[in-house]
Amino acid sequence: MKPTKYKIRTPIWDGGDGRRSIGVATFRVPCLVDITYEDSTGTRIYPSTYSVTKEFASKYPVRKYGGSPALYVIPIEELVKHEE
Repeated sequence: MKPTKYKIRTPIWDGGDGRRSIGVATFRVPCLVDITYEDSTGTRIYPSTYSVTKEFASKYPVRKYGGSPALYVIPIEELVKHEE
């Protein structure tokens, strides 16, 4: 079965360790992630698609932000690019 692809509009600017991170709902893993955030010129800063497996995500802390579901907070620099 092919993993579902999700779009993340805005990264978490401080995931608790000073690094830019994304939050992926624990119930959505495994999945593919596109970070659609753009700079002031309209260019995507993170143009790749990333693969998030259960084994990979479980290495990172789970947090809740306001009324959000439980999220794995994963630093963007540690994401693995998806190979088509």
